[in-house]
Amino acid sequence: MLFPGQWWTGAVAVGLAIVVMQFLRCVHPPGGATALAAVIGGADIHALGYLFVLAPVLLNVASILAVAVLFNCLFSWRRYPAHLMHRTHVAVSAPLDRQLELTQEDFEAAMQQLNTFIDVTTEELIELLELASRHAEQHQPHPANIVPGSCYSNGKLGRLWSIRQVIDEGSSKPGKRDEIIYKTLAGDGAYATGVCEREAFRLWARFEVVLRDGRWVKVQELS
Repeated sequence: MLFPGQWWTGAVAVGLAIVVMQFLRCVHPPGGATALAAVIGGADIHALGYLFVLAPVLLNVASILAVAVLFNCLFSWRRYPAHLMHRTHVAVSAPLDRQLELTQEDFEAAMQQLNTFIDVTTEELIELLELASRHAEQHQPHPANIVPGSCYSNGKLGRLWSIRQVIDEGSSKPGKRDEIIYKTLAGDGAYATGVCEREAFRLWARFEVVLRDGRWVKVQELS
């Protein structure tokens, strides 16, 4: 309505819609499409003027939002919007009472529980961190024994994360060092092999893992 008949009004409408959504932290691609529809929608939409914002846009948004809130209320593990979840206060252990360090496997397990694909909000990311923290509290500091053929994770995050498999062990004769031969299967140093003392490998390893459905899972979770 401000710039009728101009060829660039559609681009301006979409651009302003994206800027506003970015500022309000609610980026949603159909919002840009709706702004474009107001420009190229034809005489019927132009005749509505600013009433187009109230009906059909606001009316449809309110209807969809109401359905989303009511539908998610049917499931105890889901709420919409996401910030409505975890309203109950959970007692937190003092730092001296627990040993907590998030690992790559903890985040992967939390992603499986959250059931969200990549595009997460801040609230969902906080929820993911909470789930990963709870998952990490169940870890054991180091495996008691290093078994040939088994796979172990160092429990690090990002580029430092590594999975190694013990492929052989050295001689057990008296006077010989207790060494193992390992191969790095994933993460830092992938496909490399190495030799080290069994105790050094045990201190490097955080827990034993197995590959399940394309992701590495702690063995203790399968028992």
